[in-house]
Amino acid sequence: MPNLWPNAVENIMYTFQREDIPNMGPKERCITLLEILLVLPEEFGTMYFNKMQRGILRNTLEKDSPQVLTLIQSVLIPDTPLDIVDLALKCLSSWMQFGVSLLEAEPIIQEVFKGIHNECLFDTTVDVLITVFGHPESSKYSNTLVKLLPKIVDLQPLLHQVIQSQDMDRCQGLCRLIVTVAETHSELLVISVMSSEERRSCALTIVHMVLVLTDMPGAFSVDETCSDLALGFWYILYEDIVSSNPAQYQTYLQIFQPVYLTLLRALIRKVQYPDEEIYNSMSQEEKEQFRCYRQDIYDTVMYIFAILRELLLIEMSSKLTQLAGRLPNQQVKWQEAEAVVFLFGAISENLEYEENTYLPHLFDSLSKLKLYNTTLISTTLQSIGAYSEWFSEHPAILVTILPHILQGLYNPEVATAASMALRDVVRDNRDHLKPFVSEIISTCQTAINSGTLKCRECVRLMSCVGFSLSPLATVDSMKYLNIILLPHLQQLHLLATQQPSSTGKAGILMRLEMFSWLFSSLDTRYREGGDEQTGEDAVVSKETSEPQPVFLILTQTLPIMAALTQVWKTDIGIIDSICEVLKRAIGTLLDDIQPLIHDVSHLIVQLYSEIPSSAVLDITKKLIVLFGKDAEHKTTISSLFDSVCSKTQQYLGSDPQERTDILEQFMMILAQVMKKNSSFFLDSSCDMTLLFQTGIIGLGLPEKLTVKSSCSFLTEVINRNPFAKEVVITNIEALLDRVFRAIGGESPRFVLDPMVDILVALNKHYFDYLAKWLIFFVQQDGFPTSRVTVKEKELFSKTILKLR
Repeated sequence: MPNLWPNAVENIMYTFQREDIPNMGPKERCITLLEILLVLPEEFGTMYFNKMQRGILRNTLEKDSPQVLTLIQSVLIPDTPLDIVDLALKCLSSWMQFGVSLLEAEPIIQEVFKGIHNECLFDTTVDVLITVFGHPESSKYSNTLVKLLPKIVDLQPLLHQVIQSQDMDRCQGLCRLIVTVAETHSELLVISVMSSEERRSCALTIVHMVLVLTDMPGAFSVDETCSDLALGFWYILYEDIVSSNPAQYQTYLQIFQPVYLTLLRALIRKVQYPDEEIYNSMSQEEKEQFRCYRQDIYDTVMYIFAILRELLLIEMSSKLTQLAGRLPNQQVKWQEAEAVVFLFGAISENLEYEENTYLPHLFDSLSKLKLYNTTLISTTLQSIGAYSEWFSEHPAILVTILPHILQGLYNPEVATAASMALRDVVRDNRDHLKPFVSEIISTCQTAINSGTLKCRECVRLMSCVGFSLSPLATVDSMKYLNIILLPHLQQLHLLATQQPSSTGKAGILMRLEMFSWLFSSLDTRYREGGDEQTGEDAVVSKETSEPQPVFLILTQTLPIMAALTQVWKTDIGIIDSICEVLKRAIGTLLDDIQPLIHDVSHLIVQLYSEIPSSAVLDITKKLIVLFGKDAEHKTTISSLFDSVCSKTQQYLGSDPQERTDILEQFMMILAQVMKKNSSFFLDSSCDMTLLFQTGIIGLGLPEKLTVKSSCSFLTEVINRNPFAKEVVITNIEALLDRVFRAIGGESPRFVLDPMVDILVALNKHYFDYLAKWLIFFVQQDGFPTSRVTVKEKELFSKTILKLR
């Protein structure tokens, strides 16, 4: 500390510059001095000081920094041994990280660049320069940067040399340095292109150097590992361009569009798969790196499109036309075609739905490509799926693309991409599917029954069936569904009669999931703007008095699910899957499920009879919210609620901490019912006092969501004064005891916030009782913790009583 050792740095430098230190020659003294100066800023950053001490020490080190820089500069001369120069560079890096300004260090930085041409000093020099140019404060010194950037430009010959000689170690270092400069000071580069010719040339040269690094020869992760570092710069540059004012923006576009067009052509090459022999020889880690690299390029092309717009579409259209127009004897290299198709999918999110100049031509060329490789076919299908929303505005294209998708379902190697593309297309184009329904359903049925598809693909195809049949009348839909579903209903019925086995369970789970996805997608009164996963849509687009297909199918499946429940009633996987089927059916049918309410409620009770499941509670909440106020179903829903409450309290038993997921969901149900239909409890046989006490138990658990749902229920009960007045008054002592113990430290701090709502509600509706019990608890010694005094508890109590 300066007060203990004034002028410490000056004294240290003076001491080690003396020649009378025994057993230490000039070189040893220089090394020791540099090592001491190297660790001083590092120790400042790692050691603990209070705010005042840190400020004093920082000021002292800043005052001494010119002497340190002078010493380092005196070392950076040609005759100095390389190991000392290396140590001096590291010392400079340490002081630059500490906060020595770029302005102060400019003369010495000019000298540092010389070390980059020395192989022994290359790595250290690069690290120092990255520290210098990458420092957050460096952008403040734009004039100094303008003087230093030509030094980066001077590295261009060296960059070409190391690339040509395939010196990947030095290439990696130069790449890190150049990209750091470009990313950190991209705004300065953009501004410079509208400045003097010298500055413009310097800025564009640096951008070009990044472009060279992006377009490194060879395949990424096999021949080079640098080009991925450069991709981030293009987004930063894009941000700086688009954030400029409109007048400057147009000028920037004229300057940078040629750069981004060259970048696009480079990325089309870099995103290509290597030759199959090389790719097959890559390790799994290298393949994963390459996959991530391709995804980064995919994202980069989205930014390129924002700059190029029509120019990109012209380039893509030209490439695809050229590839599709090759003569039969001119074999198209599939990697080249795949790269163009892959990046074609990247721009789908940014295209306007009204675009009809280039995309129809692009899809026409796409349909003429010779698809002879599974990777190329999969990528083509993925790109088609990416334009599913655009097809809804241009349905004429469906005639061209649907045959390609349906054909892919017959090939197990591309079935995943084909099923995903089909799902996206039929989901977003239901109004235009009638001419294709028969072909879609027939193909899906054949593919599902082929036995060659994975479970996930069969499930996805069942959702495609649902979306495809949604535009049809129920009677027409059922003609197709009866044929498709009959084998699966029969198989489920058979499995329900067999003893549990792993093979049987897999078959049951797959078919239940198929019905689940079918129920969520099949809605003959489908709505726009909804969620296809739950069936909860927004605005009804067509009305009809005929029953929905989901209703008719559910009528057939309920007895089978009941039989499955009897056999698998202790298997949580089967129970949850049945609940998912019911949840999605209810989400699609809503009020239309009323004729089946009794059967569904009975099945829920069965599902909950042997094993606790939060999925069952979720279904119960859904039914109570939908039909709890309906007089026709009042008895059924009340009976369901009573049964679930009784079983839940039985499951929770004496150790609710083992089933916090059940308690959380249960409390959510109670809070929801109390909030929307509190009179429902009056018709229920559930013990309100016992429910309230269960909520108090929930407050003592460590899980945040469980505590939050318990607080929600208890707060709703308190707010329903005088509906539950007697219950609250009877249990207010236990409630406050639990809340104060939690505040006192028995519960984690992150669960405490929701408890404020309880105190506010008590203050509003039970002020006298709250005040009385606050006095009682304040007088309890050591409660809720021995760390607070009576005076502090009194102050806390007064604060609580002001919460209104």
